Amino acid sequence: MRESVKIIPAKKQVVIRIFRKQPIDGSRLHSDVRFELRSLCDIPIVIFKLMESGEILAVPVNFKKIGVWPDVKNLPVVLQFFDLDADMIFFEKQIFLSAEDTESVVENRFEQIRMKSKQIDAIVDFIYSDYIGFAQLAESL
Repeated sequence: MRESVKIIPAKKQVVIRIFRKQPIDGSRLHSDVRFELRSLCDIPIVIFKLMESGEILAVPVNFKKIGVWPDVKNLPVVLQFFDLDADMIFFEKQIFLSAEDTESVVENRFEQIRMKSKQIDAIVDFIYSDYIGFAQLAESL
């Protein structure tokens, strides 16, 4: 599912904020979140799997739309769910990339600089339309 997502880099971390309504039934998101970092054609894909529901959230990183990127060895990534109606964060989970994963993202960034925006947009569209579906199918097998 393509949701409204904002990638917010800061000096020492990156926040991935997903905008969605807080569950009405009072249920809370459980903190059991699995994380993976993958790459497709120099587009890093930050993948979160919510273990309670089995939902997979894949967020491709388009560096052409991001001005700065933290320069740290083990990059902290903060997943946030933000409810626009309540104007509040109702879930937050922080993970740390390994040094190798952080370096991989930095390499992807330098490669993306050489790409045209239309190329990046086409790859991101593929990730949202097909790649996520393949990931969900693979998880169900």
